[in-house]
Amino acid sequence: MEEFSWKKLCASMSSVKIAGIDSVGDIRVYTMNYQNPYHLDYMLENGVKNTADLLIKATKEISGGIPLFVIPGRYACSSFNAKTPEGKRFLARNFDYKDSPCMVVWCNPEDGYKSIGICDMLFMTYGFKRTPIETWNRYFTLMAPYTVMDGMNETGLCIAVLEQKGPATKQTTSRPDITTTVAIRAILDKCATVEEAIELLDSYDMNDAVFCNYHYHIIDKKGGNVIIEYVNNKMNVVRPEKRKKYQYTTNFLLSNPGGDVKGNFGYSRYYQMRDFIEPRKGVMTVDEAMQLLEHVKLEYRHHLLKHRVTSLWSVVYNIDDLTIDLVAGADFSKRYSFSLDSPAT
Repeated sequence: MEEFSWKKLCASMSSVKIAGIDSVGDIRVYTMNYQNPYHLDYMLENGVKNTADLLIKATKEISGGIPLFVIPGRYACSSFNAKTPEGKRFLARNFDYKDSPCMVVWCNPEDGYKSIGICDMLFMTYGFKRTPIETWNRYFTLMAPYTVMDGMNETGLCIAVLEQKGPATKQTTSRPDITTTVAIRAILDKCATVEEAIELLDSYDMNDAVFCNYHYHIIDKKGGNVIIEYVNNKMNVVRPEKRKKYQYTTNFLLSNPGGDVKGNFGYSRYYQMRDFIEPRKGVMTVDEAMQLLEHVKLEYRHHLLKHRVTSLWSVVYNIDDLTIDLVAGADFSKRYSFSLDSPAT
């Protein structure tokens, strides 16, 4: 196993750049070319049962003993996949959560596929020690590979995670344990097709992070397209209906909608996507995809915590071109473009 390297750590920290600023001068988008080893094989071989377990292993293997902490929370999100009139496939999604900046992260592991993904910069904070905020900002970069909520690798495989309202998945067999964000990282690093992603997930016991239940929208360059869900601790593979090559989802189970704890959550956005996508038979331009993401974005004040909930990012992953189109903070007047093959430096 490659040892922790302060030289590589400093290189990673120094590569964090500002990519986007909104109309009032707030930073909305950061970028980072991650250069430190993050020991995915160690995580998979030893198992990761939950977020706290990830932090313990990450503290030991990635940060050289630096304490790290992940902020728990609940989020919404919408996703759909389609193709352009020219036949190029893409996955589009809104990530809806407490307002914060996002960061585009490039990873290039020695024993895995290159990838580009996006993470919420408020998912990490200092935890076990009192740490100056400027130090926290640097330490945040250490966990970036394990905090991406969607991403695409060099083979064109793309994944997005969405919350759905149900009991957290806790599988208990003899298989090794895995948790939400480690699963995303493993799929991006090791899988080239949807079927490989299914096989990978089926070889681990899924343990949902925090207290939520999640499903995974995955597509690949060969036309593969599934939504992976967990119902009563059993993995369900939801494939497109009939001969359709597209799907869309929000925050309820597609494989068991009657079993939802809150069956109405996300239904409005789901039907809005349906009414846009179905008449087009899953064919639209990237501009139209962005229009749909804007149509189903979230924008409100939390009724208890009083913080602003919004679509932190809206992204279209173009899996044939290996590029992304990104909108931050629900400001659809500004669009940023990035390439998997050209990390920001």
